Amino acid sequence: MSSLAFWALVYCFSIIFGVPAISCDEDADIHSDDWKRPNITAVPPRDQSTVIVGKDTSTRQASGENENHLELGFIACAVAVVFFGSNFVPVKKFDTGDGMFFQWILCAAIWIVSLAVNLILKCPEFWPLAMLGGFLWATDESWVDKLSPLKKRLVGSFLAVTAGLLYGSSFVPVIYIKNQALKNETEYKNASQFDLDYVFAHFSGIFLTSTVYFVIYCAIMKNKPKLYPKVVLPGFVSGVMWAVANCCWFLANDFLSAVVSFPIITAVPGFIAALWGVLVFKEIKGLQNYVILSIAFCTVSAGALTTAFSKV
Repeated sequence: MSSLAFWALVYCFSIIFGVPAISCDEDADIHSDDWKRPNITAVPPRDQSTVIVGKDTSTRQASGENENHLELGFIACAVAVVFFGSNFVPVKKFDTGDGMFFQWILCAAIWIVSLAVNLILKCPEFWPLAMLGGFLWATDESWVDKLSPLKKRLVGSFLAVTAGLLYGSSFVPVIYIKNQALKNETEYKNASQFDLDYVFAHFSGIFLTSTVYFVIYCAIMKNKPKLYPKVVLPGFVSGVMWAVANCCWFLANDFLSAVVSFPIITAVPGFIAALWGVLVFKEIKGLQNYVILSIAFCTVSAGALTTAFSKV
């Protein structure tokens, strides 16, 4: 089995251990901005003591609006999986070294996109707790360049599981804030129920954490970090693609609920990346690897389609 095929399998196992976020909803009248809140609304005064988690809200929405939300949700999923599966293509032919300089450039681009989104949304309230999700995502970035091939596989497998746990938990702070907003007398009672309103805080957490790690790295390297000027522009493009994909993920969470969007958006990008390796970069060769990739594709497709049909 080729090294790329091995890492593809490691990725699949890592997402199995991801902790899917949950969504909540309550029977209530739709807010005037219901296009921003298809899955969750504020609890009416008489029922604020109850929070229902993971239910569909079709019973309180017109069928036409619900179908429109489903379409928008699946479109957001499609954009997210394509961009997540392709965001490293711009840097494929560039040396990123130990990855620390590259990840900082990537995270800077991510934050700039979130700033633009924040301005478009007219600067919704900033909730610092949502930054924790960005911290969890940035923390799962690791490098193992100086290890032997065998140690890379062992350490890489462990890091893949760890990354899956951290990555899968990155939406939990936002879900927690939204849950608390449905209850009486909590500090989050005025928090938005529109997932995209938390993008700026989430991405700020990513950039802040990335910057802290990069400064620590510079200190460890005695102020002689390995910088790769040629990776700046490709890295920026990669970061923009990732940020767009993640914004679409936030939208998909809102339109479909995270229990539907999470399995789709974490599983399918691995196959998109594998297609780049087969069709463009010719990295996966040999009948055995093609058979393994085909089995993986069928498995991922079955899971994604089953999840999607559960919402229809």
